[in-house]
Amino acid sequence: MENIKIDVYSYNMFRKIIHTISFFGTSRSLPASINRQITLCNQIALAMCGLTLFFTIANATIRFDISKILTSFVNTCMFVCVLFLNKYHYHLAGRLLACLIIPTSNTISQILVRINYPDDIFIPQYFGDRIFILASSLFPLLLFNPKREKGFFWFSYLYIIALLIFYDPLHWLLNIEIHRANIPQYLRGYSFINLTFFVVTIGITLAIIFLKNMNLVYESQIIQANKELEAQKEEILTQNAELQEQQCEITAQRDYIEEQHNQTKNSIRVAHTIQNAILPTQERLDAILQNYFVLYKPRDVVSGDFYWVSEVQDWKILVVADCTGHGVPGAFMTLIAHTLLDKIVNIGRVGEPHSILQKLHEDVVLTLNQKVHNNNMGMDALVMMWQPHDAQTTTLKFEGAKIDMYYILPEKEKVHTLQATRKAIGGEQNEQKTFQTKMLILPTNTQIYVGSDGLLDQNNPQRKRLGTQKLHQHLLQNAHFSLPEQGKNIETMLKEYQQDTFQRDDILLIGYKL
Repeated sequence: MENIKIDVYSYNMFRKIIHTISFFGTSRSLPASINRQITLCNQIALAMCGLTLFFTIANATIRFDISKILTSFVNTCMFVCVLFLNKYHYHLAGRLLACLIIPTSNTISQILVRINYPDDIFIPQYFGDRIFILASSLFPLLLFNPKREKGFFWFSYLYIIALLIFYDPLHWLLNIEIHRANIPQYLRGYSFINLTFFVVTIGITLAIIFLKNMNLVYESQIIQANKELEAQKEEILTQNAELQEQQCEITAQRDYIEEQHNQTKNSIRVAHTIQNAILPTQERLDAILQNYFVLYKPRDVVSGDFYWVSEVQDWKILVVADCTGHGVPGAFMTLIAHTLLDKIVNIGRVGEPHSILQKLHEDVVLTLNQKVHNNNMGMDALVMMWQPHDAQTTTLKFEGAKIDMYYILPEKEKVHTLQATRKAIGGEQNEQKTFQTKMLILPTNTQIYVGSDGLLDQNNPQRKRLGTQKLHQHLLQNAHFSLPEQGKNIETMLKEYQQDTFQRDDILLIGYKL
């Protein structure tokens, strides 16, 4: 197990060393194609170092040939120089040296061999030197770009071709006899051998150039695609930056809106407190209505419905109003109406329902300056006054501005309706219609019901309104209950009818017993 661990460690170390040497001289600042050429040059030099070192050892042990030993050792040193040139960023010199080492050293080596061993020539040796030169002719094609590095490419390439063509003449010039004792007759011709290798070299060269040009086309397409991707990336980054800016702006707007919303909610809560303050207190209602219920459900926090009570010269007075709008606009109207009613009834001592409604109409028009601004704000309202007639009966005066009154006699046989005048308070109205007070003498224990139209107009999930008929039916069925219990039953009925539907309007219903 320990041997396996050592072998794995050694293998990983070897891979790491090879990887490090392969990337000598590469840099992110250089184009990808140049980095590939440098890496390929390092790998070729590293492989040739191993190969030439092997030949050095082989020549030293198998047949001690000083010329081959020196040539192989010099080749090893030269390829090490290639690695150092690349490492210190002399890339062109390193690649040029890598291209020239093999053909030069091979030629020198063969010359030295033939000088030392003139009679020991056979076919593999005769062709081997040329095959090495032929193989080295590929290096310029691999390590140089013929378009960008023309000078280095053509110099190294033509140098190798020249060695290949003038290989035998070089021997002749040096007076080295080329023995062909062990070579067939048809291979002894100079022209045939050199021409064959020349044609093979040119063919391989053309094929590699063709393939390399195709590779350059694909590379240019890849580069163009990368540029487009980079452009798209830049565009996306720009869009992301814009989106982040927009998000920041949206967040700031959201925070601002949230702050404004919180301020508005706080203001509405204060308005709710103020509106509750102007509504009659429970003690006041207990004193005037005595046996009663109040169903008061604003659609929003504050309501456009309100109720008002007072007592003038033994007459108890109840006013119910449904102001234009709901929420904050309706709540403002309730404040105006409350102030005007205090002025009309408690200060001005206007003592008839029709007179109270008419005066309220005139004051709303005047207060809101409606003849100039032409706004149609106002309210539907009801004024009711009552006092004991004798021990068994009560005198009741009533007038409504589009709000009817319902009552159930002690016999509880039906719901009676006392209709209001079809004329509202405030805004432009038909002045030909006038308010007229209606007076009734009702028995004790008669149950009175007044309120806004919010309850009648409430929808159920099928979008069907509650309506007057259903309300009257419910009031009659529950008339035998006490008034507080009736109020709870009506609220329960409303929830069951409404279910999860949105409350359409403010709801107000008051019931009391004479």
